[in-house]
Amino acid sequence: MHNDAMTDLAALYALGELEPAEAREFESHVKTCSECESSLASYREAAAALAFDVEPVTPPPGLRRRIMAAAEPPPSYVHVVRSGDGEWKNIGVPGIQSKVLFYDREKDLVTMLLRMAPGASIPSHRHGQHEQCVVLEGDIHSKGVSLRAGDYQCAFSGSVHDPIWTENGCLIMLISSPHDEPV
Repeated sequence: MHNDAMTDLAALYALGELEPAEAREFESHVKTCSECESSLASYREAAAALAFDVEPVTPPPGLRRRIMAAAEPPPSYVHVVRSGDGEWKNIGVPGIQSKVLFYDREKDLVTMLLRMAPGASIPSHRHGQHEQCVVLEGDIHSKGVSLRAGDYQCAFSGSVHDPIWTENGCLIMLISSPHDEPV
């Protein structure tokens, strides 16, 4: 093997980054090559020094739990959408985007986040099923009803929702029929 390639292998071997077969091949080679043996000794010394060259840092509380939770796949009976997952899509109304979290085909219900820019409004519509809404951030208003972060509303199946608008923008979670009808 070329000397530069063997030098690269020596560095990877010192860091423990070679696959088992490559490691065995390198170990055989280094027994017969004093140049690679010397390179390996230098890389091992440098790798050992790295551990003592940085200031120890106390990790923030809960970091281990968050890393482990992110690394473990959820059980098969759980549907998880992480905050960075999914795609925000324009719904055809200016200033409003949605992100589908779950579609229950059996019940024909969709759970989604709806993000509205300040001043945006949703036209009047008839509910195909009960619509549940939780305001997560901001405000929404509709004919005498104002909701703010933490407020919940359920509009019943068949009811007509007057236009909904937001003054300051909002983020809401909806569980509703994907077949609401414009009025």
